[in-house]
Amino acid sequence: MFKQFDVSAWWVPVFAILIVTIAHFTIGANTNALAVLLTIPVFATCLAALAVVPQCAFVFRSRHFVLVLLLFEFTLAIILLQLTKFLPGGAHPLWEWLDSSASVTLDREASFREFIKLIALGAMFIVGVTIGVRSRRATLFFKLLAAVGGLYALWAFVEHIALSSLHSETGSGVYSQAMASFLSTNSAAIVFGTFNIVALTVIIRTSKKMSASTDNRAVIIERLIRHAPVAILSFIFTLTLLFLTASRSGITTSVIAILSLSGWELLSTARHKNSAGKVLGVFMLAIALVALVVFLTSELFVDPLGGVAGGRHLVFSAHWRAFLAAPFSGYGMGAFYQLNDLLLNPQNWAAMHNIGAMHNVYLQWLVEAGAIGSAFMFTTIGLILWHIFKGLHHRKRMHTWLRGILCISLLLLLNGLTDYALQVPSIAMTWALLLGVGFGLATEKPE
Repeated sequence: MFKQFDVSAWWVPVFAILIVTIAHFTIGANTNALAVLLTIPVFATCLAALAVVPQCAFVFRSRHFVLVLLLFEFTLAIILLQLTKFLPGGAHPLWEWLDSSASVTLDREASFREFIKLIALGAMFIVGVTIGVRSRRATLFFKLLAAVGGLYALWAFVEHIALSSLHSETGSGVYSQAMASFLSTNSAAIVFGTFNIVALTVIIRTSKKMSASTDNRAVIIERLIRHAPVAILSFIFTLTLLFLTASRSGITTSVIAILSLSGWELLSTARHKNSAGKVLGVFMLAIALVALVVFLTSELFVDPLGGVAGGRHLVFSAHWRAFLAAPFSGYGMGAFYQLNDLLLNPQNWAAMHNIGAMHNVYLQWLVEAGAIGSAFMFTTIGLILWHIFKGLHHRKRMHTWLRGILCISLLLLLNGLTDYALQVPSIAMTWALLLGVGFGLATEKPE
């Protein structure tokens, strides 16, 4: 057990998970009011975590963190400059038509709100760093997150069954897709996919411990069931709910990420002759491959693709032309609705008049933040992921946690090509927290 005086050992992980869980339950905090309100406990937790975890100071002194901080500050500076006219290309002509003070952004209020939300993501990253600087605190974090994910999936399953029964009884059709507490099945799928990988990392870590003292596979499996029942149940529930969402992009990217983690662990344990890892890796690869093949050949995946692809093409092409018209300055963070309305015409009306996001995170960042702001943001994330990957080479332990975070990042980055899950505040905040944990784990400890 943790020492009694080390309150950060349990306090920081618990409060961090509590914040993202509340955000998940409140439709992902996917409204302006909820998103801004969520920043208050995030900032408070960040300040408190810094106060009770002085050990994280060595992370903040590392050159990798300083570079990440500078790049993130440059990103924030570009967003602030969008509130003025002092970027390449100058102010948008819209403000001349409105006879108002000029600025790059089409919506100053939305851009300032996105600025605050980005700072909150940075604060949650710092909270993650304070968790990751100590291995046992990070272990507690992953175990708690797996348990919370299982409970959330169990609640979502009960709700799904209840709503399906209600819709059947009232004759209003079958409630066929699980959305949990979100407004989109795709967002729900990404959350369940993330929780599923977290549970899988706990299972893998436990199996490695169990195999340290014996090579008997039956004994290893028995011990695994006895020592990690919560993670196993969480894995089952989250995987079930993932498929109940019937989200094409969510299921596909989640299974790819699960396959990646299983294969990565299998290759790793093969070098170390870890029999438990081999058994678990082969088992997980088989399950994931079968699930992927079944899903990709199902009517759910194949039938609707034509219509979706056609509509997305119209959206992407219209906004890409807008990006080319203002490639450096963009149109302002959070100004998607205003720009989208300006791009409507009779040819794209059906595809674009009622969308709330571009369904491509990268293109939307290019359009809103411009090439300069996007370059800083993308480089920031890339540097964090590279640092976590490098941690696999100089850390002797905790490799499974680092691989799990990288595979969750793969899930979110792949999904960003065709969906907007990363623009849902609770999902973005969960990723920022996990990246912080990974960064703290990967940073070399002082001698």
